[in-house]
Amino acid sequence: MIATTRLVLRNFEPDDVPSVHAYGADPLVTRFMSWGPNKLEDTVRFVETVVAESKEQPRQNFNLAVTLRESGELIGACGLDAAVPKAHFILGYCLAAPYWGVGYGTEAVRAMVDFGFGELGAHRILAHVFTGNLRSQALLKKLAFANVATLANHVHIRNEWHNEYEFARDA
Repeated sequence: MIATTRLVLRNFEPDDVPSVHAYGADPLVTRFMSWGPNKLEDTVRFVETVVAESKEQPRQNFNLAVTLRESGELIGACGLDAAVPKAHFILGYCLAAPYWGVGYGTEAVRAMVDFGFGELGAHRILAHVFTGNLRSQALLKKLAFANVATLANHVHIRNEWHNEYEFARDA
């Protein structure tokens, strides 16, 4: 568990499926994602996977539910997946649309990056962002990530190829 001023990032639980599906099925939320919009079975599979990963020893992937500290309401996800164990991690994050634009994304990602460099001893954290996702690019730049590459036709989703930027930050 990781706590910030307004958020708690915790392991996912099987009962989280309805909350995860509420944002995972939203075309607005998934517009710049390499997945979705989810069908219910996609969301169930995601939750089952991250619950199982949270029990692995040693743990390689740290995908956490983003919840509001005061109410416990699940509003998104933020995680680090091992690309090169104990050295490089891939950062991912997603929030339900009603929670955009009020700093929750920055707060969650900052906490996850601090966890990655501190607790996990990461050397580098990477993030892949669709070239059209200006909000996500601004968030990463605010947290001292640099755009290190353009990945042409990198993701095929929803019947088309998408370009991505690769952002990186070193310890």
